[in-house]
Amino acid sequence: MLNKKKILATALGAVFAISAFGSAFAAEETTTQPQTQIQMNKLFGGAGHFGKKGTKVRNEAGREAKLAQLAAEKGITVEELKAQREQNRGKNLEQLAQEKGITVDELKAQMKQEREARHQAKLDALAKEKGITVEALKAEMEQKREAKLAELAKQKGITVEELKAQFEQEGHHFRGKMRK
Repeated sequence: MLNKKKILATALGAVFAISAFGSAFAAEETTTQPQTQIQMNKLFGGAGHFGKKGTKVRNEAGREAKLAQLAAEKGITVEELKAQREQNRGKNLEQLAQEKGITVDELKAQMKQEREARHQAKLDALAKEKGITVEALKAEMEQKREAKLAELAKQKGITVEELKAQFEQEGHHFRGKMRK
């Protein structure tokens, strides 16, 4: 009887161990993103933008899933859906500009200024929360970004400049360069 209990306990322990390993492997990241993108997301919590770490990545993944679902419901590809939305976006900008009595280019410039103002407000609030100036906050953020880039470059066995070049090829920007 004692041997049966030992065998049962061992078997049960093995089942738990195997299920734990299965769960760990199931939780691994599966993606079609380039490896540097995955590493950048892990280091920067997205592309190193403001906000909570990983927010941008989760938002993009969720957005892509919603687009795929909507495209499937419509019986079209995601690319076709994106093209339709882009066409509609242009119409909406034209309509909005017309309602405001300005050109589309003026509307885009106005929207850019509003975006920059929101960004500046976030910087101001964060600097105030930390009790430092915005300039000091920007310097602190830049220093952290450079340290993370250096760490990733070291892991890959390349220079920081080579890493930045890779990121730029993937559509990220550095030193004020705009995305592709």
